[in-house]
Amino acid sequence: MHTTLLTISTAVQFVAASFAWRFGRRAERRGVWSFLTLALLLMGVRRLVALVGSIRAEDGSSGSLLSEFVALAISALMIVGVLRVGRDLPAALQALGAQSSLGQVLDNSLAEIYLFETSTLRFCYVNRGGRSNLGYSMEEMAGLSPIDLKPEFDEPTFRKMISLLLIGKRERIEFETVHQRKDGSTYPVQIDLQLSRYNDRPVVMAVVLDVTKRHEALSALRDSEEHFRTVIENSSDAVSVLDEDGTIAYESPAVGRILGYDVTENVGRTWNLIHPDDLDAVTEAVRQIFAEPDQRPHLTFRARHSDGSWRIIDAVASLRVLDGQRQAVVNHRDVTEQEATRRRQEEAEARLHRSQKLETIGTLAGGIAHDFNNLLTPILWSAELWNESGDEGTDGVRYAREVLSAAIRARELVRQILSFARDSDYEATAVDLSDIVSETIDLLTNTTPTSMNIEQRIEVGLTVLGNAAQLHQVVLNLCTNAQHAMGVDGTLSIELSTLAENEAHSLTTPHGVRLTVRDNGHGIDETFASRIFEPFFTTKSVDEGTGLGLAVVYGIVEDHGGTIEFESAAGEGATFTVLLPLLEELPSMLEHEVAVGLGDAARPNNRVGTTVLLVEDEPSIRSLLAETLRSNGWEVVTCSQGQEALETLRSEPHRFDLLLTDQTMPGVTGVELIESIQTTHADLPAVLMTGYSDTALVERLRKCDVRIVLAKPFQPDDLMRSVGDALDSKSIDKSQEQ
Repeated sequence: MHTTLLTISTAVQFVAASFAWRFGRRAERRGVWSFLTLALLLMGVRRLVALVGSIRAEDGSSGSLLSEFVALAISALMIVGVLRVGRDLPAALQALGAQSSLGQVLDNSLAEIYLFETSTLRFCYVNRGGRSNLGYSMEEMAGLSPIDLKPEFDEPTFRKMISLLLIGKRERIEFETVHQRKDGSTYPVQIDLQLSRYNDRPVVMAVVLDVTKRHEALSALRDSEEHFRTVIENSSDAVSVLDEDGTIAYESPAVGRILGYDVTENVGRTWNLIHPDDLDAVTEAVRQIFAEPDQRPHLTFRARHSDGSWRIIDAVASLRVLDGQRQAVVNHRDVTEQEATRRRQEEAEARLHRSQKLETIGTLAGGIAHDFNNLLTPILWSAELWNESGDEGTDGVRYAREVLSAAIRARELVRQILSFARDSDYEATAVDLSDIVSETIDLLTNTTPTSMNIEQRIEVGLTVLGNAAQLHQVVLNLCTNAQHAMGVDGTLSIELSTLAENEAHSLTTPHGVRLTVRDNGHGIDETFASRIFEPFFTTKSVDEGTGLGLAVVYGIVEDHGGTIEFESAAGEGATFTVLLPLLEELPSMLEHEVAVGLGDAARPNNRVGTTVLLVEDEPSIRSLLAETLRSNGWEVVTCSQGQEALETLRSEPHRFDLLLTDQTMPGVTGVELIESIQTTHADLPAVLMTGYSDTALVERLRKCDVRIVLAKPFQPDDLMRSVGDALDSKSIDKSQEQ
């Protein structure tokens, strides 16, 4: 019996050792299982030695059966334990591996993770992120509490806060504070506290995020916002922010500077400063912003200033979405002065364009004046001779007078054209414009219907430098034009006043006078506004006007260094404003008077035996002139060109008493002929015939001491008076010299 128990126990020991060996081969820690296997083998060898000893014994019982039963039980328990441990080993290893991986994740987390006890507040775990950021080791952290890291908290305050977690009133607590490092520096953190368990003990887990970069970004954002706010508030451009219903949410200080309002008073109100005529366009633009966010409409409108005036605003609008709220941002600026400058520039360009157009027409008129007057001269001359030679009451005389009347009208038409084509061909004198306006009003009062009312405000003593006849024509043409616009009734207003210094910017002198002629007639349609000063342009019927009245006015005003403007609208009358330089001191009088055109009355000069050298390239005119002079007892030598006249004078230097020459001729012109004989025939009086004269021509004649200019077309009496006056002026000069 004893031997049998030993045999079973020995076998069990060796089986347990074999199982330990097998499990040890699969375990990670093989050394432990190797020691266990060796121990089991040694125990099996001991049981085997005992078994051999028992078999050699004589009686086969070398020991107590009770001790063998105990040994067998121990061997059985050992094999059961090995089997049990071996079966649970894979799961245990897996759980341990999982716990190790989770620890690595927590330790390597970007967030700082702290576990501290609820009773002592001492840290029991701090991950690597926390230790690295704070600069402590884990051994040092074990002696610290959260109070050491958050100097702004004391212990009672902190315990009171986490008590909410302990009693279950809060599942988590979030707040921001600062952590203090080992070196004393601090950094901002965001903390999330929760209850947890660690080693079967309740702990508080703190997940901490370093928010330094977030704070830096917020600080940079605040600085940027402050910078842009400063820029906006100090910018000359204004910014208005409108809600979708048109309520003002914000206005920059520039709005106050532009419109003269306290911007804080407008916040919460609707944008009600817009001119009624512009309100619909602005409302539509704002609606478009909210309907089509990609649009950035540009608009110009008028806004009311606090002084009641209207400022011109240029604006660009866009949509802004902030915190889910849509608002219209309107960037705008005051362009009132720029618009005024632009309008003045456009007006100046328009005046320049008109001047250039009139200059072109004037040049054309001057070019054709000679030929046209050459045609009119024989017509006038022949019609007058026909009229004088015929019997009164006959058809021939009646026809002659009709031709003469038509030719005279044609002559006046040419003179009107030339009045704006000439360049200052008048003698400038001091003219009292107040007297001219008053005389024109007296004339109008006597000639206009009694149903027409004439209002006048005339400042006396306003003197300008110019030509009285032409200035009288300006006033008369403007008033006549106004009268025609009103018909038989209406109100004609005439004002003459001194300009303020800041109003004379378009003149060449710092002071000026303003002549205003205003009517309440039918006005001028906007379509024709740009053409009213054009020659031959008229809205009247063919038999009512030639379209030269305003063109002549424009030419005279420009010639006098002034400007003319008008304002009108269809059905609202018209206002013409003439600005002229004010004469502040009288000019020195010129030595010689140059007479241009016809005299006041015919005064025949019969000078029998007087020899005239006549130079004219038109055969018909040359023939008529020679015939008229000869019929009055004058001797006439004719030349068709200036060069021929020079040769005649050289061949007979003392024969001639007078030179009568045309201006426009092929080769040598009339003034060139006169200039050429100055050295050899300085005492020979000269009369120049011309259909067109300008400032340059008048100046050249003045230097040659030519005092008589005979304007074509002229009549026989005009010729005889002019040549007689020329001879008389030379005779007076000679007597004065003696």
